[in-house]
Amino acid sequence: MESVKHQCPICLLNGQVQEDADGEEIFLIKCLRCGSYRISKEVCKVLNTVTFKSYVLSGFIRTSNLQEEIPSLDLDLIQEVDQNFSLLTLEQKEKNLIAYMGMKAELGEACEINSLFDYPLIFAREKAELNWLISEMIKEGVLDRREKPKSMFPISKGTVTNEVHKVTLTKKGFEKMNAFKALSTSGSMTETSVKTSRQKRKVFKLLTRICGLIVA
Repeated sequence: MESVKHQCPICLLNGQVQEDADGEEIFLIKCLRCGSYRISKEVCKVLNTVTFKSYVLSGFIRTSNLQEEIPSLDLDLIQEVDQNFSLLTLEQKEKNLIAYMGMKAELGEACEINSLFDYPLIFAREKAELNWLISEMIKEGVLDRREKPKSMFPISKGTVTNEVHKVTLTKKGFEKMNAFKALSTSGSMTETSVKTSRQKRKVFKLLTRICGLIVA
């Protein structure tokens, strides 16, 4: 399978991997920010004419990847994701980050979070929102910082710097995670409420079941 470097059609990050997944009609995109997804050449051509929030779609893909799912994007799915996952509160975003860290590390183990690439994981609008949320969660005692954030130029000279946070989930953080996992439900995105294909319903159901990542 031939790989080339292209701009991600969703977040517009340069230098991301593009492979032909099905002849020349379907691309497999591997983006540092959005994650891995399949998209047709036809959808790529019209994507800039569709109104959607890129950070929401990126968050949907990254969350799917956590469950080893690589979603296949079409225009219907893109619009459904935008409609159903755009209005998360700060509390829900905090729960998303706690759940993500709970999946990646045990109690006391450090987890690296790159603000430039990882802000879609919690459906944050931009890296500044993720940086702020991490700081607030440290003040709250939910997270503990292992090292001072590292700033770097990850792409090329002159690009916006990112911050790499090395943090751990505290005992209080794990207690909060267990509490909202026990209270979480399937939310509004159930199999019957998504009137699309079986594949799309499967991805939506995954999002509502991942450790309370999406909590109504």
